Amino acid sequence: MTLMLVAIVSEIFIARCSYGGGPPMQLAFYTLALIVSSSLIFGISSVRNARVDAHRRWMLRAWAYASVTITLKTTLFLSVAVFGWRANTYTPFFHHTAFILKNDNPYATAFPSGQLDSLEGLRVNDTFISIPENLQDTLGIESPGRATVTMAAWLAIFIHCICVEVYLALTHGESVRLKRQSTTK
Repeated sequence: MTLMLVAIVSEIFIARCSYGGGPPMQLAFYTLALIVSSSLIFGISSVRNARVDAHRRWMLRAWAYASVTITLKTTLFLSVAVFGWRANTYTPFFHHTAFILKNDNPYATAFPSGQLDSLEGLRVNDTFISIPENLQDTLGIESPGRATVTMAAWLAIFIHCICVEVYLALTHGESVRLKRQSTTK
């Protein structure tokens, strides 16, 4: 339980930086933290009330939702393969680009609209730049991932929500057995 609490708090902090920390990505991570923590709370309250069948259902949901971040990598790879290479360009902030490259000199001349204070990548303003998607450089490879990561995150959440409910429906007999067992004691 303590490790899950640490993971939930970490997820809340990571949401602000994950793939640029845009509002849709933050919402996906905050939703994930909410459904994992609420599933844990319902699971703990169920076992305290001696409802073992409900505890089983809520804890299965909690662990299924907690593993969404693992599936996110797979769905991100698939979404880049299917959708990412079809778009013409993606436009991140200039300071994100400089941070990825760890050097602002080559791209400061290539993208004159973005200005940086220093080599550490401190931004003067949030200027958007256009990055063509290709396999030749770091930004070209990273660009389709940034374009499709929010869709991949919500797809991973949806997949886990559906799969755990299907599993619970398929193992309904186990829930009935546990319910009978918890009421007889």
